[in-house]
Amino acid sequence: MSFTTLRLGAALLILVRPLGGFILSLLLDFLDGRVFILKLSLERHAYHRWDKIMDTATFISELAVVSRFGLFVPFFLLLLWRLMGTVLYFLKGNEDIFVVTPNLLEAAFLWFLLFYPGVGIWSVTQEQANGWMVCLLIGKLVHEYVLHTYWPRSGWRWWNAVVARLFARHKMIRTLCSSLEGLPRSK
Repeated sequence: MSFTTLRLGAALLILVRPLGGFILSLLLDFLDGRVFILKLSLERHAYHRWDKIMDTATFISELAVVSRFGLFVPFFLLLLWRLMGTVLYFLKGNEDIFVVTPNLLEAAFLWFLLFYPGVGIWSVTQEQANGWMVCLLIGKLVHEYVLHTYWPRSGWRWWNAVVARLFARHKMIRTLCSSLEGLPRSK
């Protein structure tokens, strides 16, 4: 089974089990970057091309879920904004574009799962829900900056070493990555 199959499966799971599918998607998105870039030395640009396609599948599933609750337009606009960034990245190859076109859809979907009336797992006042939305969006902006600007420029050598060691010892990770031979590698 490949990471592509896992990522697409998690995206489909969002349609029937939104919270579980979302958590699985986040976990796989976190793991695949570490495996492809750190363990397999895949070129960062090649990884991002693949990852943004997988992310888009996830976003479409999230959009389908919120559409059932009358939230199509705001989530569609967030998706459209991120897709513009993805297209610009494919054209220019500059990862900084993701700081300007951040993935706010993910934060908004998490808010939906946690706090949206009749759906969210926590019952809060509208004022509290709004406050949480602001916190999640700010957190996501910081995350996008660290992920696409800070980390590539400064590197987190200690973190990379720990993650690489963990993956080197885990048979399932090695098995999932076996189908990646022949992809562009970092020099």
